[in-house]
Amino acid sequence: MNEQSPQSAPQQPASALSELPEDIRKQAEEAFLTGHYPYLLQALVVAQERCPVWRMVKSDDVFTIIELFNFAKDWDEQHPPKEGEFYLVSTEGAIGLCLWVEYSVQWLFTPLEPGPERDELVKDMLQRMEQMAAEEEGHA
Repeated sequence: MNEQSPQSAPQQPASALSELPEDIRKQAEEAFLTGHYPYLLQALVVAQERCPVWRMVKSDDVFTIIELFNFAKDWDEQHPPKEGEFYLVSTEGAIGLCLWVEYSVQWLFTPLEPGPERDELVKDMLQRMEQMAAEEEGHA
């Protein structure tokens, strides 16, 4: 097993994890350290730092972080993790499903290639997020 040096090790959001129940916290820590995420939503949290828009491999549907978050939330509720299954995130932000081993990946979502379509989707997504933030601020 390759050990990462302290400089290259990812930084874990300790405050968010400390508020979780012990068993869920341990599972999240293990997933974070191994890169094996039992839930699609956990993989998405990592992938969104690398990519803002994805294409579903089998259907060519396009998802921004907002749509993919909603999809992942529903998926995880309807499909609990099975033993040996985990999600993997590539360095580019693609999300795949593995069964027991990392080298056999079924890619589910790949980053949308740069271009006018992606630029327009990101622009629209940022406007929606600003609108959502403004609405939330109005309720506070």
